[in-house]
Amino acid sequence: MRLFRRTRGSILLAAVLLSCSLMAGTAWLLVLGLASAKSDSGLGLRVAEGVIFVLLPAVSLLILLAGALTRSMAVEDELARATAAGRIGTWTYHPASGLAYVTASELVLLGYAETRKPGWYPAFANIHPDDVGRAMATIEHACAVGARDCRNVYRLRLADGRYVSVEARGVIERDSAGNLLMIHGVHFDISGRIAREAATNSYRLLPSLKEQALNAVREGVMLVDMGLDEQPIIYANDGFLRLTGYEEQEVIGRNCRFLQASDNEQPAIGLIRDALAQGRALSVTLRNYRKNGAMFWNELSLSPIHSDDGKLTHYAGVAHDVTEAVDGLNKMREAAYQDGLTGIRNRLGLERDLEELVSERDTLMVAIALLNVRGMGALNESYGMDVGDQLLSSLARRLRSHQTSDRLTARTGGNEFAYAFTAPTLAECEREITELKALLAEPFNLAGGWTTIGISVGWATTIHSAQVGALIRNAEIALADAWRSAAGTVCRFEPALALATEQRARLVAGMRDAISRDELSFLYQPIVDLTSGRIVQVEALMRWHHASYGPQSPAVFIPLAEESGLIAALGDWGIDRAAQFAAAIAGKSATPIPISVNVSGAQFTTTPVLRQLQAAIARYDILPNRLVVELTESVLADETKLIGQLSEIRAAGFKIAIDDFGTGYSSLSYLQNYPIQEIKIDKGFIRKIEFDSYSVKIVRMCVELAREMGCSVVAEGVETAAQCQILRDVGCDFAQGYYFARPMTEDQLCARLDEWASGEHGADQPALPRGASVSAMVSAEGDDS
Repeated sequence: MRLFRRTRGSILLAAVLLSCSLMAGTAWLLVLGLASAKSDSGLGLRVAEGVIFVLLPAVSLLILLAGALTRSMAVEDELARATAAGRIGTWTYHPASGLAYVTASELVLLGYAETRKPGWYPAFANIHPDDVGRAMATIEHACAVGARDCRNVYRLRLADGRYVSVEARGVIERDSAGNLLMIHGVHFDISGRIAREAATNSYRLLPSLKEQALNAVREGVMLVDMGLDEQPIIYANDGFLRLTGYEEQEVIGRNCRFLQASDNEQPAIGLIRDALAQGRALSVTLRNYRKNGAMFWNELSLSPIHSDDGKLTHYAGVAHDVTEAVDGLNKMREAAYQDGLTGIRNRLGLERDLEELVSERDTLMVAIALLNVRGMGALNESYGMDVGDQLLSSLARRLRSHQTSDRLTARTGGNEFAYAFTAPTLAECEREITELKALLAEPFNLAGGWTTIGISVGWATTIHSAQVGALIRNAEIALADAWRSAAGTVCRFEPALALATEQRARLVAGMRDAISRDELSFLYQPIVDLTSGRIVQVEALMRWHHASYGPQSPAVFIPLAEESGLIAALGDWGIDRAAQFAAAIAGKSATPIPISVNVSGAQFTTTPVLRQLQAAIARYDILPNRLVVELTESVLADETKLIGQLSEIRAAGFKIAIDDFGTGYSSLSYLQNYPIQEIKIDKGFIRKIEFDSYSVKIVRMCVELAREMGCSVVAEGVETAAQCQILRDVGCDFAQGYYFARPMTEDQLCARLDEWASGEHGADQPALPRGASVSAMVSAEGDDS
């Protein structure tokens, strides 16, 4: 509008100047005409030439100017009517002065057409105070990024005080150096558009209201311009500013990379880069840094924005602070690697840390020792679980006090701990293990007193395997070997142990099917009355002939059966088979010949032994006195568990005997507290009685004590006539050993019983007497004597 007003003024000025020129030309011609009348000197011709060459062109030009002025005034009036009808106002903004030239159309739009004239006014005086900052920021950003135009929506105050929503569009004018000169723009009144949309139920929020709504949300929202090489942020809501701690002017125009600081090697950054290159949506979690340097975890969702022609123009991002959630998850993950009772690593944590230790060991070897606390069950039963937990916690603290950056501690099981370290040589590893054992040998203060604990140690090094899983497995193999030995045993892994363990595993697997494959059998050895020479009992010795490995010693497969839980099945088979054979030989002697049933301590804890015994005698229709329950002293060590069961067995009519009496766990209290009727003196004492008076005294004491308690005595391992004579002299009742017979099959024993019944052998002869006693449970030592 301003342009047309300037054009009209120029035309008017030109018309005035031309009119003056015509008047001057006319006056000049008149003067010439008067002069020519006085002196007839040819001036008439000159006047005619002036009219032709000056006056007539001037008049023509004046006519043309008048027409142009008329047309321009018509166009101006038409444009004024159009801008008024379309509610459009034009303006020019001069940033250097902060003023804007307001045209007549703008005054009409604002309602000031009657009270103000076009001219220079303060640029932002009529913009709503809440929208001024955003309008200025839009202009500053457009100028900063080198844009050719800018656009915004805000509210303008009208002459009557009301506000109208307008859309502002401006074209930026710069000098040759790129410096900002002017912004020429227009205002479009869009309030009618909003009213129409509301009337048709398609109401859409004004951009200003949208922005207020975005600023009200907690999440950070930003808009990135993908049309520029730097891909700058062109919009950030208040939530984004609160999240990052930056001011708006510090964010606008910058690439999002500044939020990662120097932490730009995160995998999520590569995912973002790929997604932006491919123009697809993405959601990642990455580390960002606030203005004050504080790190926070940001869950960022990116969504592409395309133009109508499908071109990627912007990316919208929503950032959510998930620091608490990530920290909580990390704590949960860390808790998964910690032992809840002791606070040190658990097995998972050990495996993770051991992986790192092995990978960083350089030229050093890594060793891991597994420690098993013995006697925890007895401790818990005697003092309570809380005292047991106190011991485990104290042990963990002691291990942790020895821990450094290259030493790891962990609790890998109920009463099992691990200790891993690095060392340059195997000798250094052995020295470390010795120091560790000494550290744990010191007493612990428990339940108001000082207690020492038994520890079994198995350890392995990366010499045989640098794989963490194999390294731990090797240490477990060594620990199992140490556990089978006495407390305090330390065992180092060697490949031979692995082979033995593999063979043991195969034996256990084969043992599961040994009964069904009929690989188990009994050999029988008589127990003889030293006075009459008659057989009074028979001990049954279980044998296993493996299909692949051949005969197996009971000293090997009985412990395996106890460890693997197969002892119950073997024991049940042994009781049943002994009862069956007792019924078979019942008619070969006028007096009962009991069969001893050696019962493992593990069998007492896993199966109802009394029920098995009663089921067996009922199945084969024999009396209880045909079976003897034979126990080793080690079984009697746990008095509280066995005394009740043995009392019930004795009350049911079965006889109870103690095998290997005088070794290991000997206690005279057994004879007093348990319902025992027979003791079997260990062969170790019998072997020495011919030349060791001390052994003779021990045997005599056992015999006298047994008689005082009402028990019979059996001497095991008798091999000579001299031993038989000494045993008679000290008053021993019965004997068993190679002097009388080696273990034999059922058929061989029945044949010998037939011979005995015919009276062909005497008591002092090294031939089997007639009579039998069978032990229906496997002897742990596999004693064939």
